Amino acid sequence: MKADEPIIFSKLLFCIQEINTDEELVASSKEEPICLQRGTYYPCVITNCQHVDGLALACHSTCAAEGLPSSKTLEVTTWDPGFELPIAQSADLKRHLASKRASRRDLVRSTLQAKEKMIEASSSQVKTSSRIWATYVKLHGETYVSALSNNHGDDLVYDPGSKAIEDIIYVRRGPLGVKRIVVACSTETLEMENHPLDWWQVLPLVEDSVLHFEFDGLKLRNIQEAERGICRPALWSAPFCRKDLIRFIVTHSSKPSRFNRVKINDPETTGYSVAWNPFQLALKIVRHTAADDLSCYAELPQDMTTWLHFPMGRGEFLQEIWRREHTHCCRTEIDLVLVTTAGRVHVLGKHPIPGHTYVHTRITALRREPDYIYIDDSAGILELALNPAPPEIEDPFGSLNLPVSTSQYPKGTSAESYFYTSASLDDLDFLEPCNVNGVTTGVLLHYCDGSRAVVGQVRLDRLSNKQHVPRDATIRFVITRNIAQCPKVRGVLVLTADMHEQIPPVNDGLELEVACQGRLEWWYTLRQCQLAYEGRASASVV
Repeated sequence: MKADEPIIFSKLLFCIQEINTDEELVASSKEEPICLQRGTYYPCVITNCQHVDGLALACHSTCAAEGLPSSKTLEVTTWDPGFELPIAQSADLKRHLASKRASRRDLVRSTLQAKEKMIEASSSQVKTSSRIWATYVKLHGETYVSALSNNHGDDLVYDPGSKAIEDIIYVRRGPLGVKRIVVACSTETLEMENHPLDWWQVLPLVEDSVLHFEFDGLKLRNIQEAERGICRPALWSAPFCRKDLIRFIVTHSSKPSRFNRVKINDPETTGYSVAWNPFQLALKIVRHTAADDLSCYAELPQDMTTWLHFPMGRGEFLQEIWRREHTHCCRTEIDLVLVTTAGRVHVLGKHPIPGHTYVHTRITALRREPDYIYIDDSAGILELALNPAPPEIEDPFGSLNLPVSTSQYPKGTSAESYFYTSASLDDLDFLEPCNVNGVTTGVLLHYCDGSRAVVGQVRLDRLSNKQHVPRDATIRFVITRNIAQCPKVRGVLVLTADMHEQIPPVNDGLELEVACQGRLEWWYTLRQCQLAYEGRASASVV
């Protein structure tokens, strides 16, 4: 490897932190591990590159200043395949390290301290017919399982002679390996501390079987039940075993499923929000309650994320989940559609483009009772696991009444597609505009009967002051164009008859003023929006 040659590396990081583009690295080629060179990291842009396993072992040059890495130390600090952080968790690692006040160099020093304990990587096994002992080791301030044995160890994790009914093994795994093993009864609920970067693997405890495990030289990487040959076990955000769950594939993936859980159809639920971006479509689903801390919004980059909010009324539940498939420009897009018991239909994606074909298939019906839905959102929403309601005899395949716009699909010079929302303006009590960086992205509408609806994009952490709506009032949407001539709502004014002369229109021809009756439609993207009401529309899109 020559100096200044671009480095293609196999995700081997000395300090477990990410490598950024144009960052200076120290690397050694796999053929000559002693020959160190400085270089710059450039991500490979070739699809299905033949060098997927990398050409070099690399670390940050600042890390190398603490001590030179070896292939053995780099293998110990390699993240397991399938543990890449989804966008929705990209901030978790930084917050976790910040809470421990662990700098990049602190992590390197911890790795070097553990270097003396490192030996050759290997694989081994234990029998479930005998006692199983675990031994532990520390790395980066975290405890990992370093060995399993039928003879000795620091902790007795399983005793076949115990009178306890134990039929399940929970394995807590982090990106760097196995952290804990818990043998339990599958019918019991375990209360365990939540670790945002860790996942739980569930294995059956079979009498007189063998557990196989891989050892990276310092700690266990994975465990599997040999007789069943589980190569890609599902991972869960909490330790539990529910045999009533049925898994539904949304989009196929070659990586292990990682399920986060979301509580649904609970009386305390006030609504759901869905994070969406143009690369992975729906990223995650969040449940809201009256006591919600709204921390979900800080987990995702604001400039690339659209938040779709769906309020739930009193006694309203999620009833069905549908799958929508659309192929355009050689790309197939999969979106989910949620149907509530109140007949409301929420599309977790953009409005259908006129002339395009969309195929809708019902995934499942939901029970009208509190439960959890388990969602693999490691790279967008890939898979669901839940206990479905039995199919209805009268309508086993279901029927879907999708939102239909009365206004025309916005026509601009760009090729972008639009989200669509609409809501009634009758019997309004008050409204709450959502303001992000000086732009009103949407409005949360409250009605006199206590129900709510949304137009536009609404984030609950960006709602401004409530504006009460008298029966004879009108609502004016103040709209301006930015430097790119994209129309954006800059304010929402509730005006009574005596206020019109005092507050004349600011941008005549761009704004839209509506009566408190009829239906308001709101088309939008991250760049611009267009509102429509009874045949009239706000400023045209570009």
